[in-house]
Amino acid sequence: IPPLARLLEGLFSFDNKRPELMLNNLRKGLREWFKHYPQGLRVLKHSSKNIPIGLAAIFPIDPSSEIYFDLPPSQSLYLSRLHVKTEDRIKIAAPGDPNCHVAYIRSWEISPAFWNYDNTLHMVRDTQATLQKIHHTYPELTDVYSIVIHPRLQAFALNLGFEVMKSDPDTSLSWLYMSLDGFLALDAENLLLDFDYTRYI
Repeated sequence: IPPLARLLEGLFSFDNKRPELMLNNLRKGLREWFKHYPQGLRVLKHSSKNIPIGLAAIFPIDPSSEIYFDLPPSQSLYLSRLHVKTEDRIKIAAPGDPNCHVAYIRSWEISPAFWNYDNTLHMVRDTQATLQKIHHTYPELTDVYSIVIHPRLQAFALNLGFEVMKSDPDTSLSWLYMSLDGFLALDAENLLLDFDYTRYI
């Protein structure tokens, strides 16, 4: 967990309200996510050094939490704002909930030194496979939301086909949306060929 927290720390470099204890917040939040839905945490590791270089956090969302995707994204930040008494506003769906329609890619990051075609393709394919497994458990799943935490990730998300649904008036945060069918049908191998990975280094 600590190496993953360090990996994510750079995502919040834009946030001038981030607390001094943000690394501790990240560790706590990741442990909570792992406790509630471990299969949703996907880690990309360096082939020889066995260290994490990428992380995706993907969860099926309880129907009561869907309302937050219509509100400013900053109201739903969890990892960077976490303290002892903070509860996560966005809840994970109960197993097999027939009213679960939304999967949330809550975090998707590759370490800047490892942004390249092969790593990105691996992560996208793994995300597709993870969403397919979630859909198997939640057959009414139709929608995929994500969030742009760091401004540099928006171009990548739009290149994949996400659309901006709601931007935050006070920050650079945005909600992103794509249909589940659309995401599963992505031809990532070709779609990512001409993307400019240098902007992430």
